[in-house]
Amino acid sequence: MLGGRHSTQFRVLRARAFKWLRILWRCWHDRVPYDETRYLAALSQRKSPLAAHLRAAA
Repeated sequence: MLGGRHSTQFRVLRARAFKWLRILWRCWHDRVPYDETRYLAALSQRKSPLAAHLRAAA
């Protein structure tokens, strides 16, 4: 069984993969290409903590 750092890294990787699957599914469903500015605007509109984190990193 994995423990410690490896377990945390796996959780982070799974969370990132899940997020990308949702983004790609939505692009496919709406038949539109991925647009990062649209994604960031949607995050900001929903007041997502990720939006604030991405703004601070930029």
